[in-house]
Amino acid sequence: MFDRGSFSVAGPMACNSLPDYLRDPARSFDSFHRHSKTFSFLVLLAYTVHYRLCDYLLYKSTLDTVTVISSVLKLVYDVCF
Repeated sequence: MFDRGSFSVAGPMACNSLPDYLRDPARSFDSFHRHSKTFSFLVLLAYTVHYRLCDYLLYKSTLDTVTVISSVLKLVYDVCF
């Protein structure tokens, strides 16, 4: 009856995927707006670092721990700044 991409399905799924501190009904709109932007940025940052790290590990045949850590830190810095 409803496709997973329809708003009546996707809206509640997105709302239910938020952390509990964002779903608190006592939270003001301004507080929700500020914290939801921070949450979205952190999710995007985590996804980007994970994707880049997997890509890096996939195409590099010889790795040492220092190289991997420095690459991850550089990616985090590049995404943040």
